[in-house]
Amino acid sequence: MARKERQRVISYYRAIFPVEIGSTITLQSVLERCLAQFAHIDDTRMGVKEEEKEIRHRRVNNDGIFLHIVSWTGGETISTVPHVASIPEADLSSQQPGPGWDYLNSDGMLFVSGNHVLALPSDMTARQMSNYISKLIEKCREHEVNLPKESVNFQFVQIADPQAVDRVRREGGIKRVKLHLSQYLETVRGREESGHVVGEIARNIVAALAVKDEHRKRFEEAENINAQLILSCDGRRSGLTIEEFSDMIEAPIVETPEDIEFETKSGRKVKRGSLVLSKTVRIEAFDKTVGHSHAWAEMREYFKELQKSGDVEL
Repeated sequence: MARKERQRVISYYRAIFPVEIGSTITLQSVLERCLAQFAHIDDTRMGVKEEEKEIRHRRVNNDGIFLHIVSWTGGETISTVPHVASIPEADLSSQQPGPGWDYLNSDGMLFVSGNHVLALPSDMTARQMSNYISKLIEKCREHEVNLPKESVNFQFVQIADPQAVDRVRREGGIKRVKLHLSQYLETVRGREESGHVVGEIARNIVAALAVKDEHRKRFEEAENINAQLILSCDGRRSGLTIEEFSDMIEAPIVETPEDIEFETKSGRKVKRGSLVLSKTVRIEAFDKTVGHSHAWAEMREYFKELQKSGDVEL
């Protein structure tokens, strides 16, 4: 019987540290020291917001560091849907985890070589994985491991795919940029991604439209309001040229790429996420997650491809 597989996207990131940390520190070297300090699964278990996270599988070899990070909410029930045919309606119910078990919320894979990072999420975003790693480094420092205090302040930065960018430029460059400002409660209120440019703009829109505090609160809690911000470049008038306006497609992508949509001069619409270094793969599936060994092998293979193509600076 053919094995079950799931489609996943491997994304390339560069780990960027503060300038004052020095050029000899890499995310790989920092993580190696932390993993040596925390040799067991339960050593890596930490509460992050309302969830528990831990490194369930790890591998450290000459290629780099491979991690499988999992997340769950302890003791949380899960909704169940009864399949019935003989009655006109049926109530939903919930089920508690069995003894010593919890329901998996999300997980993700990381491969780290120097400051090169490949992420393969299964509902756990790369930002959530980086926040967990930052907290792990902070915990490591609390155990009096000699690591620079700035080592917790790294960022994952995506890099534009040169081939995808060249294709956009061949189509005349970018003439319009659309930001999807979905006005949901989680977008507007302070949360893990509170520095997200879309969230900031959404908050400013709400502040401009709803002067009174009670009106602003209703906007923030509304689930039926959507907004868009559109930037367009008219090459017939003075100001930025189409070429200058198009430079933003090569800028390091720190924000969520799917919130931004470009329209080329030829009329083609592309999501910013399609312009970064990434690869779609199929991985052996286990219920809602994927096999870590197979995922790691695909991530290592993709890193070799990036090295061979010269798309990443070694």
